[in-house]
Amino acid sequence: MHSNIFEADDLKNQKIYAKLFAENGRSFKTLNWGSVESQLLRFKVLSEIANLNNQSILDVGCGLADYYQYLIDHQISADYCGLDITHPLIDEAREKFKGVKFLNSSLTDIDDELMFDYVFASGIYTYRTKNENEFLQLMTQNMFNHCRKGVAFNSLSTWTSAKDDGEFYADPLETLKFCKTLSPWVVMRHDYHARDFTIYIYKERNL
Repeated sequence: MHSNIFEADDLKNQKIYAKLFAENGRSFKTLNWGSVESQLLRFKVLSEIANLNNQSILDVGCGLADYYQYLIDHQISADYCGLDITHPLIDEAREKFKGVKFLNSSLTDIDDELMFDYVFASGIYTYRTKNENEFLQLMTQNMFNHCRKGVAFNSLSTWTSAKDDGEFYADPLETLKFCKTLSPWVVMRHDYHARDFTIYIYKERNL
């Protein structure tokens, strides 16, 4: 299990998303996206890391597995596994997508030998309030450890002028600097949403 310095935020996130689910059910509002369009835009950018057909994917913080639905809708045939710490969301995802693999766990608690071609995370840092950068780095390191080919994740950006109280905004350049300690093959995108950035980390040069 990861350090207990993150435990309070883990519990807070579980409560936030369980409450949102109780209020909104199967809705983008349960994951606290501003709109369906902004959620889908982030999925599109994550997916542009590579051709994902016939690849295995781990979706960290999968919530209701909306990203899996995105893959289906865009005819991307991938071996998907969703992971989330919030029990009601995992239960709902399992109910909707029977036969798909879901793990009700933290990324740091899964088997070290469990490997995927690509590991993704969308929106998992928003409600971190303590040791935020340390958490981002820990999760990024673990995502990289569990991938064969690459990692893609997003975060709210300190470059935006439109910040909301109670949300974590990561510094894009500091985040990129850390990612370059994992691999020289790194891409940062800040070209699709004023409040958001995405980073791709590859295990090998991406041609």
